[in-house]
Amino acid sequence: MSLTRRELIQYGLSAASGAILLPLQFPNKALADVTSASATSGTTTPWQDFTTPLTFPDVLEPYKSDDEFDYYEIVMSKGCQPFANDPKEYEFWGYNGRFPGPTIKKKAYRQVKVDFVNQLGQTQIDWQGCFQKDMEEEDIRAAIHNHGMPSLPQYDGFAEDYILPDQFKTYIYPNNRAATYWYHDHQAGRTMRNVGMGLAGMWIVQDKTEFDLNLPQGKYDVPLIFQTPPFTWIQGQEIPTPPGQPKCPPPRSYTPPTLINGVHEPRLQVDTHKYRFRLLNATANQIYTLVLVSYDQSKNQSVDESIIVIGTDSGLRNSAVLTETLGFVMADRYEIIIDFSRRQIGSRMALVERFEGVDTPLICFEVSQQVKDESELPLLLRPYRPVDPDIASPNHSPDKEFTFYFDGTGPCDESGQAGTINHYLWDKDHIETSPGLNTWQKWRLTNPLDTPVHPIHIHLLDFQIVRRTNNGVEVDLPLYEDKSWKDVFNLGPNETIDIVGQFGPHVGKYMMHCHNLDHEDCDMMTNFEVVDPTGEEIPTDPLAVPAQQLPPIYVPKNASYQPYSTQLTPPFS
Repeated sequence: MSLTRRELIQYGLSAASGAILLPLQFPNKALADVTSASATSGTTTPWQDFTTPLTFPDVLEPYKSDDEFDYYEIVMSKGCQPFANDPKEYEFWGYNGRFPGPTIKKKAYRQVKVDFVNQLGQTQIDWQGCFQKDMEEEDIRAAIHNHGMPSLPQYDGFAEDYILPDQFKTYIYPNNRAATYWYHDHQAGRTMRNVGMGLAGMWIVQDKTEFDLNLPQGKYDVPLIFQTPPFTWIQGQEIPTPPGQPKCPPPRSYTPPTLINGVHEPRLQVDTHKYRFRLLNATANQIYTLVLVSYDQSKNQSVDESIIVIGTDSGLRNSAVLTETLGFVMADRYEIIIDFSRRQIGSRMALVERFEGVDTPLICFEVSQQVKDESELPLLLRPYRPVDPDIASPNHSPDKEFTFYFDGTGPCDESGQAGTINHYLWDKDHIETSPGLNTWQKWRLTNPLDTPVHPIHIHLLDFQIVRRTNNGVEVDLPLYEDKSWKDVFNLGPNETIDIVGQFGPHVGKYMMHCHNLDHEDCDMMTNFEVVDPTGEEIPTDPLAVPAQQLPPIYVPKNASYQPYSTQLTPPFS
C-alpha cells in the first residue's frame, strides 16, 4: 500500500517514519478508506461462513474488598463443550471452568489478592497434548504466571512453584501500570499442555491518563484472545499423517483452527465507530502475520487496509503508528484501532493471517448500526520513556549474551535435541546472570539456527529493542516495535536482537524463556537474579510462599460476573 504526501499530511503521518504527527480526528474520511487492491475474492458476499457471533469473556467481580485489596477466588477445573465446527463436546481445562478464563479488569494501583484453587485432578494427557491410555495418571499441577505484571518473586509463577490438586495459593498483584496482561499456567515441562487445554485469561489495568484520552471505551474496547481448540479436540479429528508416524502429536504441517474468544470464524457486528482491539496470542505455538482487509463490492476484490497500532505488551505507546502487516507471536499483546466510522452499513472487513500470499480469514467485522462517534485518537498517548542512551549506543557492548540452541539431553528429548540457553538445560537453581537493582543493561539475544522462531519472554521488566540483525546485517525494526516497551521479543532464524532495560522494581530470582511452549517445556528456560548492590534489599525465594491444602470440606465461593463491556468509572488513583 502507498500513500501520497497529501494523504500522509492529512492523516498526521510522517512519510519517513509512519509515526502519527497530528491528532487523528478523521474529520473528512476514515483512515481505513485509503486502500490498495490485493487478491481477488471469489464471492460477492465476503466471509459468508462467518456466522457465529463473537462472544466476550465476562469480567469476574471480587468477592470482597477492603481499603487495601480486592479479593478474588479462581478455581481451575475441567469442563466440556464443542469447539470449531465439531458438535461433539471435548474436555478442556479452564479458570472457573471457562474457555478462555474470565477477564480481570482493575484500576491502576488497586492491589488484589487471588486464591487460585486447583480442582483439576489427574490426567493421562502427556506433555505434548496426546492422550496415552497406557500412561499412569499424573496429577495436574498448576503454577500461575500473571504475564507482564511486575510481581514479587513468590507471586510471579515460578515454573516449579506448584499448586497440586486440592491445594490453593494466594497471589498478590500490584496492578501498578495500565496495560493488557494475561494470566496463564506455567508448570515446568507441562505449560504447552496446560495452556493448550485452556488455562489462559486476559487481565486489564486502566488508569486516569488513559481514560482522559477519550479513546474508544466500554463496548468499543474489545478483547481478541487467539487460541486453538484443546488437545482433546485435535486428537479427536481425522488428521492425515505420513506412513509410520503416530496420530499424535500431529505432523508439524498441521495447523489447528484459530479460535478468538473461544469462537471459530466469529463475526462481530460493529457500529460506525472507532474500536480499540486488545490482541492476545494465547496459543501454544501459532505465529501469525495479521493483515486487515476490506471488501470492494464494485470490483469484487479484497482490499488491504492499514492497521493503527496504539499499544504493545507494556501498554499504550507514545503515539500511534501505521503498519500494513502485524507480526504476532506467542504471548504478544498489541492494541490496535480499527475505524468503522465512515463505513457503509452492511460493509465488511476482516483480520486475516497471510502466509506465502494466501489469506486465511480469522474474524469478520460487519457494520450494522449508525452511531455518532465522539471518541478520539490524539497525537500524544503517553509520555515517552526513553532508554539510557549510553547503554543503547552501538558503542556499548552487551552486558550479557544469550544464545538459544537445541543441543541438550533432557526428559523431553534424549537424543541431544532439547532446548538450551547458553548450552544450559532448565535448572531451577541455576542463575545465568545477576544485574543490579535499578541498573540499565543491554542484553543480546541470538538465534544461530535457520529454522525455529523463538518468542523470548523476560519476566519482571520491559525492554526496548535497539538493534536487530539477520545473518549479521542490520535490519529496520517494524514501526510497532521501534521505541516500544515489550516483554516478548520475536527472535527469528539467524537473528540477533539487542534489548535495553532497567532492572526492577524488585530484587530476586526471575525467569526468561522461549514462549514457543514446546520449546519452553523442552528446557529452553533459565533464571536471572536482580540483586541490590547496597545489600539493603534481600531477595525472597520464589518458593517462599507454598500452596496450602484445601480444607476437607471445600465449597467454592459464588462467582459474580459483569459483562465485558462494563466500563470502569473514575475516579482513578
